[in-house]
Amino acid sequence: MYIIVSSTNSKSGSVTTIDAIPDVKNRLDPPGNSFSWIVAEFDNSTVKKEFIIGDDTKLKSDRLKRELYNAELDSNMMYAVGIAFVNEYKDLKRYRIYKMQAMTMQNVDRQTETQMDGEDRSTTNYALFALLLLLLVPIIIFAVFRKKEIKSKFNLMRFPVVTSVTNLGPSRSPDVIPLTNIESTPTQVLLEPKQRLPTNISNPILEHASGTRSSTTNSNEVKTNNKFSKPVKITDFEEYVKQSIENGELKRQHQLFPRGQTKPWDYGLLPQNKFKNRYNNLAAYDHTRVKLAKINNDPYSDYINANYIEGYNTKKTYIATQGPTVATVNDFWRMIWQENVNYIVMLANVVEEGKKKSEQYWPNANECLEFGDIQVKYYSSRVFAHYEYRTFVVTKNDVQRTVEQLHFTSWPDHGVPLYSESLVPLLRKLLTIPQGTSPIVVHCSAGVGRTGTIILCDLCLRMAVREGTVNVLKHQHNIREQRANLVDNIEQYKLAHLVLLECLVAMPPSITCDEKAESMILELLESERLQQQLQYVNDKAWQDQAMRPATQVTAKPEWSAKNRFQDITPSGYGTVYLSRFPVNDEHSDYINAVEVDGFGCPQQFIVTQQPLRETVPEFWRMIDEKKITTIVSLNKINLANETSCIFWPTAKVNEIQPVPYLKIQFHNKVDNKYYNIITIHMFSTKDKESNKQIVKLIVFKEWDASKPIPDSEESLLLLWEETERLGRGKNPIVVTCYDGAKACGLFIALSFVIGNIKLEQECDVCLAVRTVRRNRKQFVTEMEQFVFLYQAAICYLRSFSLYSNFTTGKL
Repeated sequence: MYIIVSSTNSKSGSVTTIDAIPDVKNRLDPPGNSFSWIVAEFDNSTVKKEFIIGDDTKLKSDRLKRELYNAELDSNMMYAVGIAFVNEYKDLKRYRIYKMQAMTMQNVDRQTETQMDGEDRSTTNYALFALLLLLLVPIIIFAVFRKKEIKSKFNLMRFPVVTSVTNLGPSRSPDVIPLTNIESTPTQVLLEPKQRLPTNISNPILEHASGTRSSTTNSNEVKTNNKFSKPVKITDFEEYVKQSIENGELKRQHQLFPRGQTKPWDYGLLPQNKFKNRYNNLAAYDHTRVKLAKINNDPYSDYINANYIEGYNTKKTYIATQGPTVATVNDFWRMIWQENVNYIVMLANVVEEGKKKSEQYWPNANECLEFGDIQVKYYSSRVFAHYEYRTFVVTKNDVQRTVEQLHFTSWPDHGVPLYSESLVPLLRKLLTIPQGTSPIVVHCSAGVGRTGTIILCDLCLRMAVREGTVNVLKHQHNIREQRANLVDNIEQYKLAHLVLLECLVAMPPSITCDEKAESMILELLESERLQQQLQYVNDKAWQDQAMRPATQVTAKPEWSAKNRFQDITPSGYGTVYLSRFPVNDEHSDYINAVEVDGFGCPQQFIVTQQPLRETVPEFWRMIDEKKITTIVSLNKINLANETSCIFWPTAKVNEIQPVPYLKIQFHNKVDNKYYNIITIHMFSTKDKESNKQIVKLIVFKEWDASKPIPDSEESLLLLWEETERLGRGKNPIVVTCYDGAKACGLFIALSFVIGNIKLEQECDVCLAVRTVRRNRKQFVTEMEQFVFLYQAAICYLRSFSLYSNFTTGKL
């Protein structure tokens, strides 16, 4: 690992310029008018627990065969700091680049410093400590996972997202979510030249990783009899979570926390305040409630349903609160202003399942709203698959502040998000916010379940960075002492563990779709990492199933005749059921079909095998019952195969009647190079009255069922584009192929990859495959298909010239 410093002023003396490491220079890409020099080189055996940039010392470089001069920094000077993390494995070499900007400040007068109390000194040193954290986290991760590489070459690819802890102050421009941790550029901070950290700041992660323990660490830290403590080392956390889900340990832990009131909340239940609570059975605990400044001579105007929550070794780090009501929206903004809040995390939608969950307390585009004497003006917003990220300018008495809102939009009330990994970008962003400056407001509807889950995850990640251990149970106990019902149910508690796994033991981030994307993909395709990615996806299968409801379909002998292959059948969650026809046939509700999620769209697809001769009636019954308007048939129909048939009407056979109440009529056909579009009119008399439904059937021409991929990426991309155009709407798209798995899985995974590129400018094949496999494990199992998805991404980027339209997520 190299640490590089850049500035507009050149350094005299024996500094080593960045030209000594050209491969790093090309990736770091320092500004053309800057002077860059190497101040340090570390490996796993020489890394220090703390490192001060500009301490006027020299370090030996074994790789460069020279001494590196850590030249003293100038006061009141802006510097760019780069960290180049080089991971070598056999013939592979992988680079990770981190960047930040920092401004030095004047030396602190020592006499003045001795008069500071501990809190003031910690504030003075905070920015420098944050830089230390930035420097050490990538090294720590390397140390932790280097040990694992000895056991498995696949672990070469695993780097926790906590490496994104780089932002050291509230940003003043809209961020891009999700943040990429390939390159991080934070906002400006102040660093004091040659000011060393307090001696009590240690880095236990490194000791844990190397097999030793910090002298300040309690020997009983990992082995404790406290029923509200369960510390687990990062290196053991994945196995711990897996076992704890299987043996019911997580459920037992969550049952330790009774639901409802456990502390006094008398003030919030006073008649003058009770109407300010969104729910009658939930008020703010008295001892941790946020007390507003009283206004209008109203002695009770200090109440808001909000509680301070302690952070990791910091007080009043979060404010957990309910979604504002009509009666409390002005109080909400009073709290934001009084507490000098820079960030709001919203985890509910304004309306969910037809019920109001929160007032919309922010302005729409080009709007300005007033809440009492506080004015809130829209500044900017960006929309992603699971997020909307907004920035507001808030004004009171001619004083302006910027408030940023991270709105997660994919979390159902009382439930859990579709994918645990969808929360990772939000937590990455939270980790960039320094604790101890001003509280982070977190709310959902009640301000307990979803709110508590995010706070719990952030606490645990910050502990993991500093201590090398995760103690979910301890932090759950602590936050429950401060507000009722935080992390309300076992599913949310389980989700917290799985999200932490995604953050701490995960593949490297997806590829950002900028001008370097194609070269990065090509480099990946030529390396061993592709096999590692496929193995990683296989290893994560248990995790992807952990949040699914425990449903199991027991196959019945009568169903076997309806399956082309007995090992590709519905297995549980997502199984499609039909209404019985005839009603006395108890097996007529079965069809070999499953629902599959698309990119940011639950149950976007229904996947099924191309109908057998015997199952054509069930196929068209499903089209009728699910109100399908778009069907995609991927494989050529081989009529020499006795199980296959043309299951739609044609110009020659103009009408078919699969069941007495359905008539399926051919209307027209449009020929294209790679596919045909057949328009079908379906008439149903099931409800006595005749109903007409227009169905578009897209028939792909050249994909033989024996091949894992089609002849070209372009052909499948054009098919996907046509499917997206025709399939827009609320109804699912039916995708069918010979076995209901091989071609369907690739097509839907491609849809996910392209959707991700279009909306979030990220190429993430692993996430796409993990997503589509959740309901059918036979999807995308071959390396040839994995390669195809990456090649199709390149083809899409080339064809649609997207590079110029993409912006990367930089602070």
